Amino acid sequence: MPRHATPEQLETLILEDVEAILGPDGVITLAGHPEGKSFSHNPAQYEYAQLAAQAFCREDPSGSRRAALTILQAATGTGKSIGYLVPLLSYSARSGQRVAVSTFTRHLQEQLLNDVSLVAEWIRERTGVVLRSARRVGRSNYVSASSVARLVDAAMTDGNAALADFLERLLDWVEAESKDGQRINSGILDDFLRDTGLESLPAGVSHSAIGLSLSQDDDDLQQFHRDLVASKDADVLIVNHTLSVMNSFRWGGLLDSDRQIAAMVFDEADRLPTAADSAIAADVPLHKALSICERASIETGNKRYRDAMVGVMAAIDRLRPDDRVLAIPLTGNSPELARVREQLQHLKNAIGRRAASLAKQENLSADDAVFCDLAVQVHDVIQALSDTNSAGAVSWSPVRAFPSVRVGQAFPGRILARMWAVVNRDWEEDPSPPGSYFRSVLFTSATLGIPGRPMPEAFDLFMQDIGIQYRPSKSGDSPHFVQTDLFRTFEPSSFGSMKFVLADPRVEPPFIRADEDDDGQAVLSDAWLGYAAKMVRAAQASGGRTLVLTTSFVETELLEERLQGVEGVQFHRRGTGLRSFLADFKSSKNGVLITPAGWEGIDLPGVLSHVVITRLPNIRPDSIRLMLYRMALERAGMSADMIGGMVMGRIATETRRRLAQGIGRGIRRASDRVTIWIADPRFPLPEEVANSMDPVVLEAPPSRARPVLASAIPLRFRKRAFPAARLFLENGTLHTPIV
Repeated sequence: MPRHATPEQLETLILEDVEAILGPDGVITLAGHPEGKSFSHNPAQYEYAQLAAQAFCREDPSGSRRAALTILQAATGTGKSIGYLVPLLSYSARSGQRVAVSTFTRHLQEQLLNDVSLVAEWIRERTGVVLRSARRVGRSNYVSASSVARLVDAAMTDGNAALADFLERLLDWVEAESKDGQRINSGILDDFLRDTGLESLPAGVSHSAIGLSLSQDDDDLQQFHRDLVASKDADVLIVNHTLSVMNSFRWGGLLDSDRQIAAMVFDEADRLPTAADSAIAADVPLHKALSICERASIETGNKRYRDAMVGVMAAIDRLRPDDRVLAIPLTGNSPELARVREQLQHLKNAIGRRAASLAKQENLSADDAVFCDLAVQVHDVIQALSDTNSAGAVSWSPVRAFPSVRVGQAFPGRILARMWAVVNRDWEEDPSPPGSYFRSVLFTSATLGIPGRPMPEAFDLFMQDIGIQYRPSKSGDSPHFVQTDLFRTFEPSSFGSMKFVLADPRVEPPFIRADEDDDGQAVLSDAWLGYAAKMVRAAQASGGRTLVLTTSFVETELLEERLQGVEGVQFHRRGTGLRSFLADFKSSKNGVLITPAGWEGIDLPGVLSHVVITRLPNIRPDSIRLMLYRMALERAGMSADMIGGMVMGRIATETRRRLAQGIGRGIRRASDRVTIWIADPRFPLPEEVANSMDPVVLEAPPSRARPVLASAIPLRFRKRAFPAARLFLENGTLHTPIV
């Protein structure tokens, strides 16, 4: 077998590897896999892998070196990780090319590191090629031992024994060595938190204060340099989306070695715009900024830093009308907005001079480095506020209601287009476009498309958000080489079991209109809140654990008032992390966890018996994302009616996506059995029920439901389980409709 296959051989050989490993009689069906893993042939996974194999082998026939772009959506149970790793690693082994996978969450990175080892062994048995793999994360994710040691001394001086104990444990973990003197732990902060079962750093310690900076000594940098060298030598690289975005900023130079990455997989691809937004948005979290300025004032004996920050906070406090407002644009000429901009400029002037002086010094202390970082952030915000391509706003975090001054763009993901478009890095030095960084890119996730839409239109919004154009321009050319013929959505034909309990169609909707004293805001109906609380109690009484998904902390607090005294119910309150509740919830027999933060990102296989969705998860019209989107459309000269329609369309699309994520929380493995309860009468009844002569349906007012929302239900349950849905009546009983 040749070490490197020719282009003509490559696709055939990779498809043969897919057949031999994932096919009906493939290696995956054999017993005795490492680490107790148990696999079987999965037809959806097999087809997914075949399409991925074709995607990796596509080449631009125009000679423009555009990357072949493919989108595959795969629901839980498809086995997408193994599904793309088998053809990806086969591609690397057969072609000699370097490949990479980018993810958003630490949890998936950890899973992939194990899966890559397993798949690499299967590929070695097929090809004789030993593939080297490595993980790469940014420098700031590593712990600086010298910075931690200084903080230990400071904590002991201050008499903070608990903080000193934590920091000493962190230092011991970082400096732990094997017998040959090599450090045995990764040095990455997230790995320490995982190993010790912690969710976050304790109060008084910031990530920036203990992370590596450019000025660290060689001893601090040894683990980072070790991993950097390993990543440059790796055939298979595991990275995160943040690093991928920074790689885009540097025209591919951050991750490339002597061999460029040829094939790239973006798993959790729906989070790419979020990663891009984090990278390009200028953001000043004001509570952190105040803490930094207070420390600087104490250290220097100069109150100007604290006073300048207090001035910003006071101006912003006067700006917010009430706690229900999430964001306020910084455009306009009102005295309040002018005062905020004036105070920001004053803050920039106050801290800028000291930061410039500190920047000339070597070996800055952790506090001074953090102060300089703040100065840069404030400077970036001031500069960006004058940029016509950006929009600024004051926003308040949904958990702790902390204010931030933020400047961003409506379509941050479009900066990623340089990774797969025909671009030019330097027209003066090289007049020919260098082409994409990659030969092929696969985007995959469980929720990329708009439910119910045909291909390729189902992925239109996702492609728009990351800057992909697949429709030809007026000249007939397209900047991107998009493989729409390979686009697919995968769902397992049988994976878990789901039942449905829907809202009584006679129940009033969640909202009532407030009067002028409430600033015209929509408020939750007391009657509906009572009904939703009654549904939560009914789900708990049915036995097993219940996850209740609300849409805000305010709603959670209002439900708490109506569920006082109900045993076994946990309420996720503003200001606390969700994961701190999970251990007690998992250990309970009949527990209830009520949270607005559980729609995505938590994985509870075998835990849930019920998921209660209280109301439709619509994006708030005053959210920072929609505010930036609206501003961008206004700058483009669109009419108010057109902007309103586009904003409502985006809200509807996001509602379906979040509903699909929420419903999917209940089925995380094949043996899971869950009942989905929906307390919002705007969610549609099954067509058979809606058109029936059932008395409950006949007594209901004209339907306020949106039928398209049913497409958020997995297809395998939409066909059978959903038509058999029961109704939860206003009197608290379950009703089986007469169809």
